[in-house]
Formats: sequence, C-alpha cells, structure tokens
Amino acid sequence: MAIFLLILKIIGIILLIILGIVIFLLLILLFMPFRYRIKGNYNREGFKLSGDVFYFFKVLNYHIAFDNGMTSFLRILNFKLFEDNDENEEEEISEDEVKESIKKEELESEVSKEEVTKPTKKEEFKSEFSEEEAKKLLEDANKAGNYTEVISDQKVEETVLEKDLNKEGLDKEDLDKKVKKEKPFYIKIRDKLLDLKNKKETLSKEFNDKRNRRAVKLLYERLKKLLKHYFPKKLSGNIEFGFSEPNLTGEVLGYMSIFLGLFEHKLEIVPYFNKQIMDIDLNLEGRVRLIHLLIAIIVIILSKDVRRLYKKIKAWR
Repeated sequence: MAIFLLILKIIGIILLIILGIVIFLLLILLFMPFRYRIKGNYNREGFKLSGDVFYFFKVLNYHIAFDNGMTSFLRILNFKLFEDNDENEEEEISEDEVKESIKKEELESEVSKEEVTKPTKKEEFKSEFSEEEAKKLLEDANKAGNYTEVISDQKVEETVLEKDLNKEGLDKEDLDKKVKKEKPFYIKIRDKLLDLKNKKETLSKEFNDKRNRRAVKLLYERLKKLLKHYFPKKLSGNIEFGFSEPNLTGEVLGYMSIFLGLFEHKLEIVPYFNKQIMDIDLNLEGRVRLIHLLIAIIVIILSKDVRRLYKKIKAWR
C-alpha cells in the first residue's frame, strides 16, 4: 500500500511540474513582447524594405526582405531552421515543355484564324431577313413587350433579341420563348431599387439602436487601445528631400513635423529648396504583447451587445 501511495505521489509531482511548466510558458507567451523592426530605403536606385521579428531576447528571429525578390528565414540562436530565397531564381524548362508550349501557340493561332473567317451569329441572323421582314420582326417584338428600336440608313439597330442571340447563340423560336418567360429589364431594375431602399431603412433603424451603438463603441475603443499598444514607438533614420517648387518643400516639411510628434524619434531631416532630391532611410521599432489581444477578444466575446450585433449582421447578409 505504501508503495502504491509513493507511486501516486511521484506521478502527482510530475504532473504538477508539467502543469507549472505549461503555465510558465503560457505566461511568457502572453507577457513577453514580440519586438519588431522595419527598415525602408528609397532613392534613385529603387525601393528596399525589410522586417524582423524578435522574441525571447532575440533567441527567435524571423526575417523578411524585399529587394529584387523576396528573401526570408527563421533563425534560433543563430541557427537557420529554414530559408526561402526567390531572388534571381530561374525556372528550368525542359525541351518537352518547350515543344508543348510551341504546339499550344500554333493551335491557338489556327483557332483564332478560323474564328476570324467564320461569320458571326449576328451576321447570320441579319442575312436571313430583308429590311421589311426586320421591321415586321421589330413590331412583333414591341407588341411582346420589348423596347422600341430605331431604324435608320436602311440598317436595323441591335434589338434585345439580337443581343441575347449574340451572347447565347439561340435561334429565334427559343429566344421568343425565353423573352416571354423572363422579366423585362426595367422591372428587374425596379426590384433592385426597392431592395436597396428596404436595406437602407433597415440600416438606419439598426444604426439608431442604442445597443448597436454600444457594441460599435466597444469595438472602436478596443481597436484604438490595440493600435496604441502595437503602434511603432521609435523612429530613426534620415530624410533628404526637395522638390522643384520651394513652397511645396516647405509645406511637406510642415506636415512632417506634425506627424513626427507621434513617435519617439531620432530622425535627421534635411530639406533642399534649390534642387530636386528624394533619399529616405527609415527604421521603425515597436512591440506586440499577446495579452492585450487576448483581453480584447475576451471583452468582445463576453459583450452581449456585440454578440447580438454579430447575429444580426450574419442574418442580414
């Protein structure tokens, strides 16, 4: 009995240790920030962009860069787990693939020639009727409820009948049956306008609902807090710029001074009023903690107003 209790005690201790490790790792995952760094460079040579994500004191590092192609890799303790390099890669094409592509091109060219020489449905349709027969056909079509068409210069303008014929390749009898069954075009437009009007009234009613407004306000506040936490905190680099018009350079400098108040920055700005130049080298740094995202998700899910709004949107769609 004592041995059995000892075994249970050991198993319990092992389970507690495993549980403690899991909780510790979850806490690290939630509270240890993911740090990111974005570098961008723009000048006459072109545009370059790269980004890095670091975790757990830079033990884990994911890198991605765009410069004449995309390169990325994942590294743990300076050991690369994988690397994806699309730069200067060329696909090797075998001789069989080249021959197949040539055959396809030849077949496509033959088909296009046949299509050019082959008379269209519209031409075939028009050749079957004289001017008098075409006028009579239009009169019959108008009596059936189609739109009136204009006849000028001994040519009959395209009717609704011809348009359908050109699209689907139907003959006259099948087309007449189809026209009688289908709604006229103006009735379809009227139905769509009425549907939009009803939706507008429904949206206006839902927007004035207090519970829906509370839900939208909650979503807005949570999104605002997330952006505040995740927005880049540091900005560094240098900007050299100048335009052909000195007053435009001054205006851009004024707007930049307003924007830079959002960051803790070590940025060197050099405006040129006598020449046209653009050389930008920027570094953005920030951090992301998953605990903020988890709190936002829990608050949103627990909100009855948000759940009610979600159900209404889902049903309305």
